[in-house]
Amino acid sequence: MKSPDPISVIETAYRLDGDVAGWLAELASVVSKAFGADQGAMAALYDASGENWVQLTAMEASGVPLGLVQSIFNRPDVAGKAIVDLLRSARFSLISQLPEFRDLYRDAIERHGVGDLVAMNDVDPRGVGAMLVIPDQRRNHSYRTQQTWRRVIAHVSAASRLRSTLAAAVGANADLSSQAEAVLSASGRVEHATGPAEARGARESLREALVRMDRARSRRADPEECVELWRGLVAGRWSVVEHFESDGKRYYLAHKNDVELAAHRALTPREEQVLGYAERGHSNKLIAYSLGLSISTVSTLLSKARRKLGKSLELLRTEDE
Repeated sequence: MKSPDPISVIETAYRLDGDVAGWLAELASVVSKAFGADQGAMAALYDASGENWVQLTAMEASGVPLGLVQSIFNRPDVAGKAIVDLLRSARFSLISQLPEFRDLYRDAIERHGVGDLVAMNDVDPRGVGAMLVIPDQRRNHSYRTQQTWRRVIAHVSAASRLRSTLAAAVGANADLSSQAEAVLSASGRVEHATGPAEARGARESLREALVRMDRARSRRADPEECVELWRGLVAGRWSVVEHFESDGKRYYLAHKNDVELAAHRALTPREEQVLGYAERGHSNKLIAYSLGLSISTVSTLLSKARRKLGKSLELLRTEDE
C-alpha cells in the first residue's frame, strides 16, 4: 500500500497562482490522493469570528457526490453556535465521534455509502479558518497520523491567509517578489532582505527553514517526520514559498504572514497571537508548530500574558496534544 503523502498537500497549499476556486479544487483532489481516500474530498474556507454564525467564504469538491456536499455544507437546521463551537475546537475529527453531529449527518453518510467523514480543521486567532473533509471508511487513525494532519491543515490555513494578503496588496498580475521581505536563491543564499529580515538572526532562520523544507521533500518515506520539518511559519513571522522568474530561475520568497490582531494595551503582538491561538483550542505544541517557535517560547509567552491580564485563562490548553 502506498504511503500517505501529506507533503504534497503542503506544496499545493503554497502555490499562489490562480483563483481561490481553482486552488481549493486542486487541494481537494490532492488531499484525497495523499490521504489514501477513494471517494474524493472537499476543501472549504470560512469565517467563524461571530459568536453565533459561520460564513462559508469558499468551497470546492473533487470526486464527492454533489448530494453529499450539499448535505454537509447546506444545513440551515444546524444551529450556528454549534458549528462555531465545533470549528473553534476540532482539529482532526471523525464525524462518528462527535455526538452532537453524528446523528445530524448519519443519513447522508449512509445514503452515499461513505462510512464516515474525517474533518481536518484549523482556525486562526481572528476566527478565520480552513477545513478539509474526506469520506473515510471508518478507519482507526493513530495519534501520529492525527497529529501530522493537524499540522497539514495549519499550513492550508496559513496559505489561505497569505493568498488573501497578497491579493489585497498586489492584485492578480503583479510581481509577488515585490512584496517579499526576503528573496533566497535555491541554494539558500539570501539575495535580498528588507525590514526585520535584514537582521543576521533572521537570515539564518530563513536559510535553516529552506534546508528543512528541502529535507521534508526528500524524505517522503516518513510522512510524520517530513511534516514536522516543514513548520507553519519561520520565526513567528514568515511563510517561505517557491517562486519562478520568467526565465525559469527558481527562488524562494519570504512573506510576512503572521496574524495581525487589534492591539491589546497590556500585551505585545506576539503574546496576543499566542494567546489567540490558545483561546481557539490550540495546544502549546500546535501553536509552536504553526508559528515556527519553540514550545518553551510559547509557554513563556502564555505565562506572561496570564500575568499581564491578571486573571485565569480557562481556555488555555497547555498540555500536549
